[in-house]
Amino acid sequence: GVNENDQKEKYEPLLGFKKGDIFDEGKLEKAKEKIKNLILEAGFYSTIIESKVEALEDGVDVHIDINKGKRIIITQSTFDGLTRFDQTEVEAVLANKEQQSFGWFFGRNDGKLNLVHLDLDDKRLIEFYMQKGFLDIDVQKPLLEVDFNNFSAKLNHKLKEGEQYEVSAIDIEFVDKKIALDEDTRDDFKQYVGRRFNISKIRHDMRLIEEDVGSKGYAFVRVTPDLIKDKEARRVKVIYKVFVGKKVYINDVIIAGNTRTLDRVIRREVFLAPGDLYNLREIRESKRAIGRLGFFEHIDLQERRVSEDKIDIVVEVKETHTGKFEAGGGWNSYNGFSFKLSTKDRNVLGSSISLGVEFEKSENTKNTSFSIYNPRLNDSLYSSSTSFYTKEHKEIEYENKAYGISQGFGKRLSRYLHSSINFTWDKSTNKY
Repeated sequence: GVNENDQKEKYEPLLGFKKGDIFDEGKLEKAKEKIKNLILEAGFYSTIIESKVEALEDGVDVHIDINKGKRIIITQSTFDGLTRFDQTEVEAVLANKEQQSFGWFFGRNDGKLNLVHLDLDDKRLIEFYMQKGFLDIDVQKPLLEVDFNNFSAKLNHKLKEGEQYEVSAIDIEFVDKKIALDEDTRDDFKQYVGRRFNISKIRHDMRLIEEDVGSKGYAFVRVTPDLIKDKEARRVKVIYKVFVGKKVYINDVIIAGNTRTLDRVIRREVFLAPGDLYNLREIRESKRAIGRLGFFEHIDLQERRVSEDKIDIVVEVKETHTGKFEAGGGWNSYNGFSFKLSTKDRNVLGSSISLGVEFEKSENTKNTSFSIYNPRLNDSLYSSSTSFYTKEHKEIEYENKAYGISQGFGKRLSRYLHSSINFTWDKSTNKY
């Protein structure tokens, strides 16, 4: 059990174990650390977490007692060396901010101390300045002064901003092997010559180079930026050094984590097969294609190195709910008692086939419908859909009966283009 002001549901997901699991002292200690960090993030200091393990005949009983400390509020935050920006603008990127008036209101800073992220705030400041072109920015670790008499804190940041740099040139240097980049790659660069240096744009352009080279079979490409600064002119030359490595081929495609969906349903959305040349773009496209199935809440494609020139692609998924069952009923003076049953599943038996059945009945109505859709007939590029319905409805002067059937066929023309044709036949009769 977990005791802390009846907030058991808040902490139980952090435990990592549940009733019926084999007891592990290490997991218990990790769970206590996770709970403590969560409470620290909420701004509580000096929290005490104690655990008690009682031996039973057929297991153990675990109790975790949580004694929260006091919440510390940052009443003052200062920035020594801040000259180029307003404090409000700089403080916006930090996890720890000075309390504002009406801090409890949405959009205002409540001043809660976050010790977990305090050690990262200096890195957030560096990132902020590097995005603005300040390559010589120097930020010290923040100094925290806590007054435990009233649980308030003062926070001080010391920094040297340096000068702001403009990009004078951008070059790409292949260290071990010359590769011709696609024309579109350079066109998609975000960092331009003559513009202010921005570390975020540099990282974006590095990813473009990695994707370009990685899509030519080089799985272990590395790109590192070399910044040559001219401090007097306040200009910087950016050289992307590219380490290409050897060409790599796919050894195997491994599917993991699917408890319901069939392997072949996932595998046919992976655009690489054993023996193919490695292609980073195809791996990313495969992840998107698997995501479009709508059967998984989490998808991860990992590259497992087998040898110098071979890797396995491991597709790890976590299933989500794809089925739905509904039942309802009611009564009114016209239709009397009525009820409705329906069931739908977008992934019947893990086959990716969609199936829907619905039945509705009252004194004056009776409706049924059925539909089935197969997006990949025999794992081909062709699809098929079939549906039919019947409706019966009684009025005082007449009775209506209707029924119909629909049949459709389709074909995937490309990864993003699908064509289909549908035939529908309906009939309706009235009896007076």
